[in-house]
Amino acid sequence: MRETPVLAVVGGGRWARVYLSVLARMPLSCRLAVVSRHGGERVAAMTDACGRSVTVLPDLDALLAAGKPAGAVVVNAAMSHVDTARTLLSAGVPVLVEKPAATDAAAARSLLAAAEHAGVALMPALTYLHCSYLDHFARLVRAGAPRPATLRLVWTDPAGEVRYGEQKDHDRGIGIAMDVVPHVWGILVAVLGRQPVSVERCVVERGGRGVELRLRAGATLCEVLIGRQTGARQRLITVGGRLAIDFSTEPGTIRVGDSQVSGDADWNIRTDRPVRRQLDAFVAAMAVRATQESLSDLLETARLAGECDGLVKARQRTMLAATPASVFDADTACAVQELLADARVRTGRLQAGDRAGLEAQVQALRARAAAEPDGDWLRVLSAEGV
Repeated sequence: MRETPVLAVVGGGRWARVYLSVLARMPLSCRLAVVSRHGGERVAAMTDACGRSVTVLPDLDALLAAGKPAGAVVVNAAMSHVDTARTLLSAGVPVLVEKPAATDAAAARSLLAAAEHAGVALMPALTYLHCSYLDHFARLVRAGAPRPATLRLVWTDPAGEVRYGEQKDHDRGIGIAMDVVPHVWGILVAVLGRQPVSVERCVVERGGRGVELRLRAGATLCEVLIGRQTGARQRLITVGGRLAIDFSTEPGTIRVGDSQVSGDADWNIRTDRPVRRQLDAFVAAMAVRATQESLSDLLETARLAGECDGLVKARQRTMLAATPASVFDADTACAVQELLADARVRTGRLQAGDRAGLEAQVQALRARAAAEPDGDWLRVLSAEGV
């Protein structure tokens, strides 16, 4: 008798639990597995509560030794996404990879090459391409003529936010642009359609906890305001002066002039919300080769996020060059931590997702900075190879 194939979720954090809770309710012909050395048991217990058992495996070696999975959802630490996805693709496993799917265009191209060589599906997880309320909003935008000249997107997250029943927190290993710009790209595509998106300006505030971007999507000038540790959660798109959607709470409210309607009047009875729609698309794609659209989406999100992340880091370095090593306020802490995490993970001196290890390295750097009262933070970081 042929053994039932496995669909694996790689990761043990909050989003892994969200994915598994949705998968557990889908009519799959696959068994479920979670790959995580830390957190896997918690994920499994959550899925068992849905009436579907799940196998817990410690690492990719154990997963692949048990037989080639039918597919895998990569949702571990952000800086591990590329290596994890490449390993799976090289073994002939179709992959759905969470954002950021890759940290720059070169890394994205390596994944595309692996998927094309293996002849398997590769999809970036871009949930805003699967949102009914953005579909509704986009129809209103596209009903106007000509294409809108301007669009404004506000995206802010408060400290201590609770989402899906758990406290939300960001990955300390990546900066705000790498974290949020893939979402921004997905939103712009959902509303305006697929077209080239370029960066015209980047302003950094609060050491990197706030970023203002001026992007151009085709003929539309897009002002994007991103904030972390702000006073409230905001997800707001404004097109021109009369059309807007506030989806801070799903499905949001669409405003057309002085009128307001629900972003999706059927939201409360939907079984195909964004994560489910995305997983449905991936399960359907597991039996075929990667589509050019999904590969292009992955490459474009990685290119845009990598470019914006590089601009933010350049401005953080400029700020730290003007900041005495004796100063370690919230802005300095943000910039130092993000530059240090990126450099240390890339050189193998810090494991991706190791918050305790990162904090220890930041504190060790503070101690060294205290010995250089006449220096600046950039000089301290440069001495450490950052």
